[in-house]
Parts: sequence; structure tokens; C-alpha cells
Amino acid sequence: MTVETHWQDSRVDRFLAAQWPGVPPSLLHRLLRSGQIRVNSGRVAGGVRLKQGDVVRLPPIVLQVAPAQQQPTVPATVVRKIPQWTLWRDSHLLILNKPAGIVVHSGSDQPWGMIDAVRLWFSQYEPEVTPELCHRLDRDTSGCLLFGLHPAATRAWMEQLRHGQVDKQYVALVHGVVRQNSGTIQLPLVKGSLHSGERMVTAGANQANGRHAVTHFRVVQRFATTTLIELVLATGRTHQIRAHMQELGHPVAGDGKYGDRLGNRRLAGNGLRRMFLHAQRLVFSHPITGQRIEVQSSLPPDLAGLLQQLG
Repeated sequence: MTVETHWQDSRVDRFLAAQWPGVPPSLLHRLLRSGQIRVNSGRVAGGVRLKQGDVVRLPPIVLQVAPAQQQPTVPATVVRKIPQWTLWRDSHLLILNKPAGIVVHSGSDQPWGMIDAVRLWFSQYEPEVTPELCHRLDRDTSGCLLFGLHPAATRAWMEQLRHGQVDKQYVALVHGVVRQNSGTIQLPLVKGSLHSGERMVTAGANQANGRHAVTHFRVVQRFATTTLIELVLATGRTHQIRAHMQELGHPVAGDGKYGDRLGNRRLAGNGLRRMFLHAQRLVFSHPITGQRIEVQSSLPPDLAGLLQQLG
């Protein structure tokens, strides 16, 4: 396959995933590592960026197709809600108000994710569009989630994100009373995993092999045993807010992985059934038009109701 203009500067692994959506990503990465996928007859890594005119070759691939009844499907009730969840869109980008409890992409224990729901909606109503995730939110995090609707927009927006040109603001309730009115957490993060295989990161100044991570925070309101804060991410690492706030001694309320178990049980008595973390605002320059885009998501009723009780 020859790389066309709109795939210029795309990563090899993302190009492959888009061109052959039926091939499991794990298989594509295995073929890349073993040198069976070639670009211009040479071996490449998944992170190499393509140029217009490059020739990409795959070996013959035989896939075992599961019976139709075993194929994971997105509930129709979820697909129908895509317009209802839409905060903003044009022909290049889509921003959804993601509910808590839905993963953004499928995994070993999740047969479908938000990207699957979005793709299914577009396949039914705008089949010429090829949506891609531009960033991620944890399952229990609600709020602004952005998709690119064609490769050029996706690639350009992700470049802005990579260079710190996207303002991503969150709101969180954390355990304990935060004394500083504002501050910055600069602690590297090291990826790890629990015995169950779940991903987890560790924050700390002595993490020599950690990835640079910076979180800015500002206190919005203090309660008796908790604090409502706004956070802006200068970097976008896995579980960054959750790990940074845990290291600061103020874990996010309702967080079962990095949180305060006793505090979580107490707040469960007030009706908190999930992590109190919400992606409330996205600000960026439109990757195609250059227009300043600012989109906000209101606090969901379950979180707003808890604040009323605490206040």
C-alpha cells in the first residue's frame, strides 16, 4: 500500500491500525517487532513517521473469526446517545461529554469502548468519516473527550497536545484539607502493575527512570474533611492526577486504586459511587482553521449533588 498525502507524518503503528482495523493491534506490533512489516523494503519501528509515497507491505495474515454471536457489540442505547453527549463538533473534530463508567477503548475485560460507539454511530449516519481517539480518560472520569474525524485533524491536534499547547482542566474532590491555595506538583511517574495485571504508576522525586509530569492545582472550596480543586495538566501521563494527589497526601475521593479506603467508605455514605474526577474544560487552537476553541462540561448531577451535601 502506498502512503497518500493525508497520512503524511503519521506513525506506522497508527497507520496500520487504521488501514487494517480487523487485525488485532497486538498482532500488528508483533509483526513490526519481528520485521515482517516493511516500509520501502526496510524494517521499521512502530513510532517511525511515514512520508507521502512510502510503500507499506504486510505479510499474509490469517485471522480466526469468532462466531457472530460471540462478537462484542455496543449496546444500541449507547450508540443512540452520541448526539446527546456531543458538546461540540465540526467536520474535523468531535468533543463528547463522556459519562463515568465507560472505558474509552476496549480491553481484555471490556468488549467495547467509547471509540467503538462513536465509530458505529458514524458508520450508520456518516460512513465516510473515520473517527480516532485523540486522548484518553479513565473509566470513572467523566467529561470532555475529543476525537479526530480525519487523519490530518487527528495528527495535528495530537501534535498540539504533545507540545503542551492544549489546556486540559479537571475538577476533583480530594481527601483532607489542602492548605495551599494553589501549587504545582512536579514529580516523575513510573509505570508498573498490580498482581491482577492492572496498570498503576508511582510518583516520587527519587524515581530516576520516571517520566516528567507536571500538574498545577488551585483550591476552589474547602469542606470539613475534603477539598474541591481545579487541576491543569502540563503533561498527560497515565493516572497523572491520581498518582500526584496521592503523593501529595490528598488522594482523589472515590479512587479505589490510589485512594483513601476509609475516606471513600465515608463518602459512599453520602452517595459517592465513583471517583470524583471530571474533565471540565478543553481549550486549544483548531488544528485546521486556527480558531480558538473552548469547550466546557458541567459537573454531572451525581458529583454536584455530593457537593451540595458537603456544603
